[in-house]
Amino acid sequence: MCETEQCDGTVGFGGSPDELGETTLDAMIMDGTAMDVGAVGGLRRIKNAIGVARKVLEHTTHTLL
Repeated sequence: MCETEQCDGTVGFGGSPDELGETTLDAMIMDGTAMDVGAVGGLRRIKNAIGVARKVLEHTTHTLL
């Protein structure tokens, strides 16, 4: 995963900051069989945003947090 391996300086933890100097991450995951979605936006100080999105998918009734 590019987020973990830091293969692109603009992606993931340590990526390019916004205008306030903060690095935030968004992620979405979809289960095409069940048509379920889990997504998160604006996460700070999280290395693996897709893991958080997976928890939203698997453990909540929400689509986006």
